[in-house]
Amino acid sequence: MSKVYLRKKQVAQRYGGLATRSIERAVADGRLPPPEHPFGEHLPLWDLQVLEENERRAAIRGKSHQAENEDTAA
Repeated sequence: MSKVYLRKKQVAQRYGGLATRSIERAVADGRLPPPEHPFGEHLPLWDLQVLEENERRAAIRGKSHQAENEDTAA
């Protein structure tokens, strides 16, 4: 199966129409994985499969964080 790549604007749209600068910030602070450059340094692309895995991990972290907060509130 071949990889599916997204450009920065497509990644921004995937996350609710964010500004492309917000994507750069999310990469810088670790919320999003860095882009790959399979076709040269001037064309950053995100592997859709890598983004989906990042989303799954974030969801798991969010659920465990929510459970911790519920435990401390009780």
